[in-house]
Parts: sequence; structure tokens; C-alpha cells
Amino acid sequence: MDIDHSITVNAPAEPTFQFVSDPENLRQYMPGVDEVRVDERGHVRLKGDAGRPFESEGVLRVLAPEHRMEWHSAGGRDYRGDLFVEGDRETCTVRVHLHIAGPQPDDREAGQIHHYVRHTLESIQHLVEGKGRKIEHDTYGAAHTGHEPVHHR
Repeated sequence: MDIDHSITVNAPAEPTFQFVSDPENLRQYMPGVDEVRVDERGHVRLKGDAGRPFESEGVLRVLAPEHRMEWHSAGGRDYRGDLFVEGDRETCTVRVHLHIAGPQPDDREAGQIHHYVRHTLESIQHLVEGKGRKIEHDTYGAAHTGHEPVHHR
């Protein structure tokens, strides 16, 4: 399964890339991520709750000259992805490509993954443009910013 999403950000490409490529900022824009640990080799461990508790491990590589960040899983589901920032001094586009290999998610889970990627991009847009904070995500694909109550069925 391949997922591609992008969003336009009303901010210059360079500071946008600096923000998204700093591993310490992952929890600021990735819905449900509460804790990020990165070692000197680029291994990343994420912990959080996106409707259910999760822990994920992977490898993150930042390719600054290309304004590109890439990652892949280090266990569990086999996935990899890229994030690119391209633009100029006024606006930029942030693009995410995610590839899931091996057993494919069912339709419900695939929809949740699409929502999660979109919410991540919208969170980047809100934070970089100074218009809000990250969008949280629940297991039903609904987004919330923390300002309104979230109702689970």
C-alpha cells in the first residue's frame, strides 16, 4: 500500500524543513505521540496513544541538502516513508509518501492511516504558520485539536 499526501504551508521552505526534521519536534506535530527518544545512530522510539497505546521503533535519516527526511520500521509492520519540503521564501509544500509492505491493512485501518497522515500534515501547517497546535487523532479517524470534546462510540 502506498500513501501520498501533501499540504501547502504559508511559510518559507528552509525554516519549515528545519522544524519538521528535528526529531525532538516529532511529538509536537505527530498526533498521539507523547514521547520521542532518538539515539546517535538515528534510531527513534515513539510512544503514545492514538486511541490505543502504541510503541514504535524505526530509523530516521535527515538529508538536509535535499530538504528530505526518510524513515523505516525497525520491527513490527514493514513500512518506510519520506517527507519532502519544497518551495521558496514565501510558501512551501510538505509531501509525505508512506509505503507499507507485507500484510496489508484492511479498509478501516487503511482509512485510519490516511487520516493520520493528513492530520500530521495539517498539524505541521498549523504549527509552522502559528495558527494553532497539533491535531489529535482517535481510532475512528476523527480529528480534534484539544479545544472541543472528543466522543468515542
